[in-house]
Parts: sequence; C-alpha cells; structure tokens
Amino acid sequence: MYRIVYILFDVVMLLIVYGMIIYIDTSSEPAEQGFFCDDRSLKYPNLENTISVPALYVISHGVPILFVLISHFHTHKCGIDMRLHHTLCSYLLGSGILHLTANIVKVKLGKLRPNFFAVCRPDIQYPCTGQFINYYKCKGLDVEKIRHSRLSFPSLHAAVSTYGMVFLIIFIQTRYVRRTAFCLVWKCIQGCCMMWFCITSVSRIVDNKHHWADVIAGFLAGLAMSVWVAYQWAQITELRGTPPEEAEEELLKTTNESMKWGTKMNRSASI
Repeated sequence: MYRIVYILFDVVMLLIVYGMIIYIDTSSEPAEQGFFCDDRSLKYPNLENTISVPALYVISHGVPILFVLISHFHTHKCGIDMRLHHTLCSYLLGSGILHLTANIVKVKLGKLRPNFFAVCRPDIQYPCTGQFINYYKCKGLDVEKIRHSRLSFPSLHAAVSTYGMVFLIIFIQTRYVRRTAFCLVWKCIQGCCMMWFCITSVSRIVDNKHHWADVIAGFLAGLAMSVWVAYQWAQITELRGTPPEEAEEELLKTTNESMKWGTKMNRSASI
C-alpha cells in the first residue's frame, strides 16, 4: 500500500512541476528591457540553431535515462523496483526544477539576446549615438521569435546539456569506471558527454543566441543541480554496492517512516 501511495505522490509532484513549466512557456510575457541604440552586443545577425531543441532533449535527457534503464535491467533480473523508480523520479524532478527556475529568471529579467535588433527591428531614428531607448515597437513579423529575443539569461541549452551529461558522467563513474572490465571504454563515453555539453554551450554563442554570461550561468546551474541530484536525491553513489533487494527495502523503509511521521503530524494538528 505504501509503495503505491509513494509512486502516485511522485507522479503528481512531477506533473505539477512540468505543468508549471508549460504554463510559463505558453502564458508569460518577458519583461521589456530598454537598450542603448548603438549597443553592438545586440546587433548580431539572426542565425539558425546549430543544435536544435529536439536534439538537445533527446541527447541530454534521453541518453542518461536510457543508460539508467539499461544498467538496471542488465544487473537486476527482477524487473522494475523502487530503486529504479527513485533514480528516475529524482532525475526528472531535478530537470523540472532546473527548467522552472531558468524560465522564471528568463521571464523576470527579460535580458535581450545578441540577435535582438535583427529579430525585433525596433523603430528607432538613425543616426543614434549613446541614447538609451526605453519605449519602442518591434517591426518584426514573427511574434514568437521577438518574445524569445527577450529571454537570453540564463542559457537553457547550456543548463540542460550540462545537467544531463554531468549526471551521466557521475553515474558511469559510480557504476562502471571503477570496474576493471572495459574501463577505457567507459572513460571515452564520459569524454563524449563532456564534449557534448561544451559544444552545446559554445554553439549558443556562435549562433548569436546568448552572451557569454548567459552560457556560464546556465552551465553553473546545470552543474550544481546534477551534482545535487546524483549525490543527494538519487543517491547513486550510496547504492552502488547494495544488493537490489536491500536497496529497495531501505527506500521503502525510509518512505514508510516519512509517511508515518506525516500522519502523526496531521493528527496532532487536528487535535
């Protein structure tokens, strides 16, 4: 009974977090920031993405999840257990919180992208030198691109790629690198993970989508969240040498104690 409640509660929490992400993405308008009319950092051409959004999520999130699933079913023949559920839910929750935090910061700051002038085409009078423009209208026709041109800080591409790949690097280090078999192969995979988030982050600057500070902030946010999830939430390092039955029993024990404590608190509050 406790296991079912535990799983349902996790699913509801994930739905709430990702529902908030969708709401902010579709309903919120970023803050409108002014600019200096001769600011060269906003006058770069509008280029296509080197790494598309689908490719970003498929590789940065799909590959780590696939590795976790393959690792679990390769070492445990008993099918899905609470350890796998705990690891995947922790990973998805960390990703959701990272997305939600980044989106809120993007909307509240409304920092302009390097391609802002090319996308927005603000109606300002030239010649213009050193004048700060607070009130303007965009003559660009693509409303969605104009909205995104005000969402520069932080870089979500850098945050997502760093989060997924650093988590995978820690997972491989914990589960495979310390073993003697195919040690060099696993290290090469870790190197590919590092190359992926580095190339993804740098591509955002090359494509004129972000400033350096945006990418660095996204990288640090993704790094911090991935390390926290791997070592504290998913606890992949603590469970690496534990048999699956013992690990599942430990997780259920912790969950049961938490639920019993919550029930006692509710009873005390009602009294």
